[in-house]
Amino acid sequence: LSNGNYVVRSSNWANGTAASAGAVTWGSGTAGVTGAVSAANSLVGTTANDAVGNGGVTALSNGHYVVASSNWDNGSTATNAGAVTWGNGTSGVTGVVSSSNSLVGTRTTDAVGGSVKVLGNGNYVVASSGWDNGSTATNAGAVTWGSGTAGVVGAVSASNSLVGTKANDNVGLGVTALSNGNYVVTSNNWDNGAATNAGAATWGSGTAGVTGVVSSSNSLVGTNGNDQVGDGVTALSNGNYVVTSTRWNNGTVVSAGAVTWGSGTSGVTGAVSAANSLVGTSFGNQVGDGVTALSNGNYVVTSTRWNNGTLTGAGAVTWGSGTSGVTGAVSAANSLVGTTTGAAVGGSVRELSNGNYVVASSKWANGSVASAGAVTWGNGTAGVTGVVSSSNSLVGTRLNDNIGSGGVAALSNGNYVVVSAKWSNGSVTNAGAVTWGSGTSGVSGAVSAANSLVGLTQNDNVGSGGVTALSNGHYVVASSQWSNGTLAGAGAATWGNGTAGITGAVSAANSLVGGKASANFSTVTELSGRFLVSSTADGTGGRVAVGLTDPSQLTFAAASAQTVTLAPAHLTATLNAGTAVALQASNDITVDSAITVDNPSGTGGALTLQAGRSILLNAGITTDNGNLTLIANETLANGVVDVQRDSGAAVVAMAAGTAIDAGTGTLSILLAPGTGKTHATSGAITLGTLTAGTVSVLNRGPTAGSDVILNGTVTASGSGANELVLATDAGAFTNNAGASALSAAASRFLVYAAKKTTSSTGGLTGGVIRYKTYDTYAPGSVTESGSQFLYADRPLTLTADSKSVTQGASPPTLTWTAGGLEGGDTIGAILSGTPLLTTTATAGSPAGSYTIAIAPGSVTTSGGYTVESLVPGTLTIAAPPVSPVSPPPPPVVTPVAPPPVVTPVTPPVEPTPPSPPPVVTPVTPPPVVTPVTPPPVVTPVVTPVAPPVVTPPLPPPPPVVPLPPAITGTTTGIGTPTVSLGTTTGPTFVPPPTVTGPNTVAATGTASSPSAGGTTSAVVVTAPAPSTPPSSAPGAGGSAAPQSAGIVTVQVTAPSAPSAGGVSAPVSAPTGQLETSVSAGGFNVVYSQPASYAASSAATGSNAPSTGNAPITTPGASPTAANRGDGANSAQSSTRGEGNGGTPLASASSFTTFKAEDNPSVAIVNPNGQSSTDQRHQETAQ
Repeated sequence: LSNGNYVVRSSNWANGTAASAGAVTWGSGTAGVTGAVSAANSLVGTTANDAVGNGGVTALSNGHYVVASSNWDNGSTATNAGAVTWGNGTSGVTGVVSSSNSLVGTRTTDAVGGSVKVLGNGNYVVASSGWDNGSTATNAGAVTWGSGTAGVVGAVSASNSLVGTKANDNVGLGVTALSNGNYVVTSNNWDNGAATNAGAATWGSGTAGVTGVVSSSNSLVGTNGNDQVGDGVTALSNGNYVVTSTRWNNGTVVSAGAVTWGSGTSGVTGAVSAANSLVGTSFGNQVGDGVTALSNGNYVVTSTRWNNGTLTGAGAVTWGSGTSGVTGAVSAANSLVGTTTGAAVGGSVRELSNGNYVVASSKWANGSVASAGAVTWGNGTAGVTGVVSSSNSLVGTRLNDNIGSGGVAALSNGNYVVVSAKWSNGSVTNAGAVTWGSGTSGVSGAVSAANSLVGLTQNDNVGSGGVTALSNGHYVVASSQWSNGTLAGAGAATWGNGTAGITGAVSAANSLVGGKASANFSTVTELSGRFLVSSTADGTGGRVAVGLTDPSQLTFAAASAQTVTLAPAHLTATLNAGTAVALQASNDITVDSAITVDNPSGTGGALTLQAGRSILLNAGITTDNGNLTLIANETLANGVVDVQRDSGAAVVAMAAGTAIDAGTGTLSILLAPGTGKTHATSGAITLGTLTAGTVSVLNRGPTAGSDVILNGTVTASGSGANELVLATDAGAFTNNAGASALSAAASRFLVYAAKKTTSSTGGLTGGVIRYKTYDTYAPGSVTESGSQFLYADRPLTLTADSKSVTQGASPPTLTWTAGGLEGGDTIGAILSGTPLLTTTATAGSPAGSYTIAIAPGSVTTSGGYTVESLVPGTLTIAAPPVSPVSPPPPPVVTPVAPPPVVTPVTPPVEPTPPSPPPVVTPVTPPPVVTPVTPPPVVTPVVTPVAPPVVTPPLPPPPPVVPLPPAITGTTTGIGTPTVSLGTTTGPTFVPPPTVTGPNTVAATGTASSPSAGGTTSAVVVTAPAPSTPPSSAPGAGGSAAPQSAGIVTVQVTAPSAPSAGGVSAPVSAPTGQLETSVSAGGFNVVYSQPASYAASSAATGSNAPSTGNAPITTPGASPTAANRGDGANSAQSSTRGEGNGGTPLASASSFTTFKAEDNPSVAIVNPNGQSSTDQRHQETAQ
């Protein structure tokens, strides 16, 4: 029962010795009922074969129930009088059946309760067509209304029932409940006076019933014998009804037929006529052989035997208004009619859920082609009139095509499917066809593969197994006799989209097919949103296949570990209706055929593809302005089955030449991080041409190579601020489509990438924002105007430091610096390893500029930094600068306090052809530039002399043997030396000793004892001896050192003072500057060093290496203690130009050698740091 309780019927129950007395027991839905059946807990019969409940138990809509017992005996004389008992649905009814608790018959075979009709309002009607009205009117019949809340009791009579008055009136042969709770009683055998079987149809109130005898005053009646008015009643959805009387005689025209509309609230009374009915006008027209109620309250009358003039059996289908009906004679003016004999238009009518209808006329002849068949769509609010033709119908073109012979399946969405299993595909007979039709406009024209699913082989009989309409509006076509190649009768089941249908030939590509001959694989059963296709003869022991009723049922959990192939039509059929579709696969989704959505009434449905790994687009997608979402590398939390996701990088890849067109819809492409899965590696999103209102492409893949690669143009037509966004968290952006690749009609584009250095804009222009990501600076937060490139990394610049050295020196240690650090970051914190610094310069490279190249080397960064720029440096190798030599007069040197004459030991030299020595005018040495105040320079008196004689360059000299700290002795001079001594103050300078000897130029002057802190300098020029080897004479303070031919030795001699024990000891070191000047290449080159006994500090300056010392060998000279860096008092040397400061050349007790043609000049500047007076001790050798 509707209230949850229940009733048990036991019509064969024996009440003691009364076999089959019968019993009906009520049970509580919450507690049940227990114990033995008895009158105490059940409604029971008391006589054998009472069979209480044999007519059934009818549940009322209000929870109560009615028990029919048509065999119940009313006492011993009225067998099978019958009884109908109302039972309370909350407590039941108990005891024996009687007139006190039941409606009962009083005569044998009254059989009260032959049928019980439940009304929509909870009440009920009991029909007893065999009830006798007295002793003479047997089977007069009666229909009794009963209250659904209290029932009706007592004997049937005219006072409580509608009754017949003549034998065999059989009132109540039919009762039709109307949707408004009222009802209609049909009595087509009722006699209207002498007109036997004239028939009657009586309306009854659902709240009070109708009583008394049937008559024309309360009923629609026939007036002729055998009119049999009321052989059928059709209830309309609006509460009204239609009475069919196919045998009604239109005057003398027998069986012309009539269909009469009646009001559901008051009925229709009187005689049937053309004034109140649709009628036939020819013998045997039998108008109304079928009436179909439409969902909108209207109705359609079929009259397949209707004659179109002399064309018998042409057939007609007539639409009638559900609120007023249709009257008059059937004609082409109010009906769809056939135009050939036997066309039988209206063989069947299928109502559609949208109120429209479809007429199938499988016997219709297409001209001279008999039984070609036709199916015609009709408007449910106006109908269709005129003759059947290919312009208003789907038609066959060959003999016995019998279009529509397999029926018309109405789909839940209002559309329909026509089955024509006998259709011939050209010369291939019985190939079969199934055609989808629009429920709002129908389908017309000849059946073909262009508008239908068809067979290709004789006797394929596509659709012979019928069409199963699925609950979601789609359908499945069963073709049990379809041949799978050579497997005749293998069978196939084909899914069709309820909004667009399916066309073309049946194949394994679009159907589930049998794999064995005569398998007849086609039995379709819908089950939980899917459908089963089975065959007991397929495979071994039979086979059941599972199909999907909706493509969105392809979820991550569906079809596990299987590859599923979908035809594009399977998707577009749903999308074309504006319905969204989501496909899921735990591994890959591949689109091999174009998906083109076309919703004729609006925007295409949204399409979503979700893959556990990759989405591969080998064909384009057009959405008809619908949204498109592509998600690859979906996460475990969103449903991916982990074990189904294969290893390998997830990608979204559009093949070359493919395009996505979302119109004005939103296109969203996401490569997710794949969180939670065993395999979550990611790759690139590779894009072709994209068109949408809004475009969002986001690669959130976690692994290297998670790039966004653009191979086509991207156009966003939306009007928002950020309609075009491309982003990658860990990868690069690469534009291969040129400067016009991104176009945002009303806004800008934003491109996010991890690093600027690895990205390629490909000609696109826009601002650059650093150290920002999609998460930290989302598109809606970007305040900068215009298109922007946003990079997550911080740029770091590594620069090779520039260096400079003198020609011939070893290359310096190469160093580098880093720029771009932010927020107190240090190199040590964010960078490890070292860059690779290289240069092509070597110790023997000529003067010039050389690139110091810098490469990343072993550098790695952290903290978001990226080495973005590598800036090379420059290594400058400088030639010794010289000034042009002018012919000066021999300088006049005024000695201050000449030291004792000491003859140095002259080293042997290789003989060379004598040549006149050039006259060299000493160049005034520049002051030594110090960090504070440069000392003044004393300009010597220069007397012009003749220009020097230029001789060819001499070969490189042999190594020079170092001289001892002091030079003594006398040598014979060759040539005339000039020694010029400046005036000094402060510590006394010791002038150089007179040096004489063969092949030696003697420097002359007055010797004086050096004061404390003074220095001694000597210039010795050696030349090749003409005949005899050089010799030296002993002298106080040391001996001469042998020299090579053409070598000048400049020596600084440490002064000493006698100690108390008579031993000479060095006095305190002076603090002056020793300068040696040579003339070379037209420039003066000055070598400068402190004239100090103490060790000099390491060189400093822009050309100093970052660590350590790099001694530089003076060009043309052999290394000595001064420039090799050995010895306690050695110091680094360098050169400087005239008038510029320099670095130390040599310290005390050290010397440097020159070639004779260098014409060295020696000066000691600012002895003891006295800078107030120009103090210079200069010697020149010629």
